[in-house]
Amino acid sequence: MYPLSAENGTPRMNRALVVGGAAALVLLAFSGARRAPRAVRGVLDDGRSGVEGPATLTPTSHTEAFRLLGGAFEDASGTRPSADALAMLAAQSAVETAGWKKMHRWNFGNITTKTGPFFRLVNDTAHKYRIYQSAEDGARALVELLRDHYPEAWRLLGADDVRTYAEALKSRGYYEASPAEYAIALRSWYPSFRAVTQGQGNA
Repeated sequence: MYPLSAENGTPRMNRALVVGGAAALVLLAFSGARRAPRAVRGVLDDGRSGVEGPATLTPTSHTEAFRLLGGAFEDASGTRPSADALAMLAAQSAVETAGWKKMHRWNFGNITTKTGPFFRLVNDTAHKYRIYQSAEDGARALVELLRDHYPEAWRLLGADDVRTYAEALKSRGYYEASPAEYAIALRSWYPSFRAVTQGQGNA
């Protein structure tokens, strides 16, 4: 695990774990599958602010992660993600969650909070990670964080340029590693994900 952490709604990056057969697992991820209904926004400021909860694991499959992130992108932008944009978004989330095997409380990006319900990780008790009520909420939170607080990276999602995307995230403090380290982590996932999304016929 990279010794990284960040505050104020930014994520902590876990080491990317390359999972064999990732491409095969996500082949059906946008091919005819309908997105789940739009969920109620996660409760972050409803009187339960600052309440700590358990760091329950909420792993999900590659197929489901692609569906949720793609749906969140469409909700946030009004358009379906391109093959490159969906692949980059999924790669970023996979870096943060070890391919969604180490995702906790539906937090797709290891996003921290100062005000909302939170959990702590055993190996990182200094940071409060946001709790989300559903997978839809967690995926949407990551996408909206990028759209609203990382505009340069948001514009580069579909640029097929891992290095520049990593630099854009770094410029606004998304992670504490060097851009080169984060780019290496992204490249552990992005090529295979891009092959899948291109095969699905994403624009």
